[in-house]
Amino acid sequence: MIRKKLLILFLFIGVSLSAYSQQREKLEKYIEEYLSMTPPVTDSLITACDYLIGFSEDTLIKTHIAGYLFDRFYSSKVMGMESVAIHIAKNYFINKKLEWKGDDGMLLLRLFVEFNEHSLIGMDAPELNLEDTSGNRHSLRGQNSKYTVVYFFDTDCSLCKKELPGLKETIKKYEGEDVGVYAVYTQSDVNRLKQFIQQEFPAENDYWTFTIDPDFSSGFHKLYNVLKTPQIFLLDNNKKIIGRNLDHNTLSQLLESATKNDRQLSQNINAFLNDYLK
Repeated sequence: MIRKKLLILFLFIGVSLSAYSQQREKLEKYIEEYLSMTPPVTDSLITACDYLIGFSEDTLIKTHIAGYLFDRFYSSKVMGMESVAIHIAKNYFINKKLEWKGDDGMLLLRLFVEFNEHSLIGMDAPELNLEDTSGNRHSLRGQNSKYTVVYFFDTDCSLCKKELPGLKETIKKYEGEDVGVYAVYTQSDVNRLKQFIQQEFPAENDYWTFTIDPDFSSGFHKLYNVLKTPQIFLLDNNKKIIGRNLDHNTLSQLLESATKNDRQLSQNINAFLNDYLK
């Protein structure tokens, strides 16, 4: 039914530019109706977007639909939807298949893609092999914890200072679930980092690994979209990204869900083994 409505609307819009302008709201309403029937997972939404953009042969209509869909997923509050926005940007605008008409210009569109495309939900976390304050190197992908929180911070960042107590509380809450923190100081002053660690973590702490990249050679800013701090990611046992752009509250919720699923799986396996052995 939605497909039929869209077809009729596209035929009507194609008559003139003025008609298109008048029917824009109706078009967007039908797009939203179509998306509401699509499973809210990245692959399905990307397929739906490609279908909607390709439904019309009119370049003006295609450009508007692609721009509307990009803005919708770019500004979404749902974690992971930036993957859909990146797909649209790369496959329709950056490759110049369609003309980007956004207010921010093509440069910012490219920056959005370049700083986000390496650390999307479901991807392997980009490797970091950074030094601690003693010069010892620590591999992110070599961390042994079942869940790894990647925390980018600056000691002078007011939001970091506000977020840290809640983050420390969350890590302590789940320390029995084998959760570790790979903390990356985003500035170059090693002494400042040492002072911070002594102040905030006076006792020995096995769950936090503090690292620094004083010459910024790892490229962590682009790999993990560290244009501001704090920036928090959550990785699973295989170092795949299962959470990004988190605060301590959403991190806690994500860990609660993940560890609950782990416990349920363990119970199911044990129940199966008991029945099998009987």
